Amino acid sequence: MMYCSMFRRFRGIFSENFSAYSCRTMASQGADPRADRLKFIGRNVWIDIRELEAKHNPVNLGIGKPDWPTPQFIKDSFIGAINDDFNQYTRSEGHPDLVKALSETFSPLLNREINPLTEVLVTCGAAQSLYNACGAFINPGDEAILIEPYFDFYYAGIKLFDGVPVGVPLRYHRPTDGSQPTSANFKLDFEELESKINEKTRLLFLNTPNNPTVRLYIDIMMKSPLRKK
Repeated sequence: MMYCSMFRRFRGIFSENFSAYSCRTMASQGADPRADRLKFIGRNVWIDIRELEAKHNPVNLGIGKPDWPTPQFIKDSFIGAINDDFNQYTRSEGHPDLVKALSETFSPLLNREINPLTEVLVTCGAAQSLYNACGAFINPGDEAILIEPYFDFYYAGIKLFDGVPVGVPLRYHRPTDGSQPTSANFKLDFEELESKINEKTRLLFLNTPNNPTVRLYIDIMMKSPLRKK
C-alpha cells in the first residue's frame, strides 16, 4: 500500500511537470517537437477505435480482448514464481527453460532442429520483435517487402529506420463454383513478389496466418522456388 501511494503521488507530480514542460517545448520549437523520423506518423487508428468504443459501447472486433478468465494453470505458475522469489534478471534473449521449450515446439513444425541458444529470441510482444528486426537489418534506403493488407506497425517499423516499405497485395478471387468464400480465396502472386526483390531488399515480412485476412501461406512459401532465394 505504501508503494502504491508513493507511485500515485509521483505520477501526479510527474504528469503536471511533464505537461508544462511539453507545452513550453512545443511553444519554443514549433507545433511538432518530435524527431524528424517520427513526423510521418499521424493519428493512430486504434485511438479512433477506442474513442468510438467509449462513446457507443459496441462489440469491439478491432483488438483482441479475451472474454474468458485466465486459465488456472497460468495463474498458479505466476503465483508459484512469486512465492519462490523468482525475481532476478533473466537471460536477455529469453530464459533458458523458455527458449528450450520454444525450440522443442517449433523444430518439428519447421522440420529442422532449432538451436534454442542461438536461434530463439524472446521479446516483450510482437511490436518489439519487429522493431528489433528493422533496427538490426535496415539501413537508410533499404527496402522491406510487406504482404498487403498488413498490421499497421510493419510500415511504421520500417519507416522509423528510414527504410522503404514495398507492398505486394493478397488479391481476392471470388469463388466461381457457388461455394462459400474463405481466407484461401486471397491469393499471393509469387511472380509479382519475386519482381519486387532486388539488391536493396533486406526483409520480407511474412505473417501467417495473415492479419487481418487469416490467410495461411507458409506451406505455399515452403514449396515456392523463392524459398531458396
